[in-house]
Amino acid sequence: MTASLNCTHISKSLGGRIVLDDLSISVRAGEVVSLLGASGSGKTTLLRVISGLADPDDGEITLDGRIVWGKGTAIPAERRGIGMVFQDYALWPHMSVARNLAFGLEAQRLPGPEVAARIEHALEVTRLG
Repeated sequence: MTASLNCTHISKSLGGRIVLDDLSISVRAGEVVSLLGASGSGKTTLLRVISGLADPDDGEITLDGRIVWGKGTAIPAERRGIGMVFQDYALWPHMSVARNLAFGLEAQRLPGPEVAARIEHALEVTRLG
């Protein structure tokens, strides 16, 4: 299942440094988006905030119209249904790319054919097939 994402006026400081400053972004259900920027520009911080691994200092995050952070609401990471693959050292080197992708889907107990279809689609849209 895909969900729409809206981040509105997100701000986050780390160690006294403003990393995200009044950032707003909307992603439609099924849309593929890439975050590009220099090291330290806030890409990982934004993903951590969206996934619930870090709280923003201000703003609102909604998934499919449901507030997951903001206005007195803070849905924990494990209840948001968002997966994230970290840039370094978070992949199992003994597994193929497809097996690494399948791990989270299988943990959700999805049927094998659905796992295979989702992996094929992900590899196709990212041109990693």
